[in-house]
Amino acid sequence: MFGPPGSQEAPGDDDDSVAQLLPLESITALDLSQLEDIGGDLTLRDTPSLTALELPALVTVGGALDLTDCGDLVSVDAPLLETLGVLDVDGAGSLTSLSMPSLTATTTGRLAISGTALATLDLPVITSVASTLALSSNGGLSSLDLPLLTTVGAFGFVGNPATSTLGLSGLTAVNGTLQIQDNGAGL
Repeated sequence: MFGPPGSQEAPGDDDDSVAQLLPLESITALDLSQLEDIGGDLTLRDTPSLTALELPALVTVGGALDLTDCGDLVSVDAPLLETLGVLDVDGAGSLTSLSMPSLTATTTGRLAISGTALATLDLPVITSVASTLALSSNGGLSSLDLPLLTTVGAFGFVGNPATSTLGLSGLTAVNGTLQIQDNGAGL
């Protein structure tokens, strides 16, 4: 059960049940250094004071890794993460580093990153995205190089004004829409 001691409510029974357990707005650090596997989701929403997310042992996320409205989040590091269902990053305007150097695939859904300060994206061995790969409104993203990416459900690269280089040399299949619009010079 989730909630304050003695509570019989589970998440979803009351929108505030988890918020009552943890004052999310005051979390500045989160130690998940021993966590290796998440069968479901890892959701961090409305955590404006969290500055870094270090997941040094995490290998799989069966569901979503959802980082929404984490305004002070500067870095996410998951060096051993190989697969996850979905990656959603939105409203992390201070995020300058997202490193997942072992990530090979999203297995059930999208990889969406929007509204960050990323200059680069470290996903050097990703080969497939089950659904949409969407990168939008990342004002500092100067280039994107995903040399091993072969297959995506759809691809959207929109509103990344600093991007002048898009490296998708291994891409062989887009099973839906391919949209590249309103980016830096030449894109």
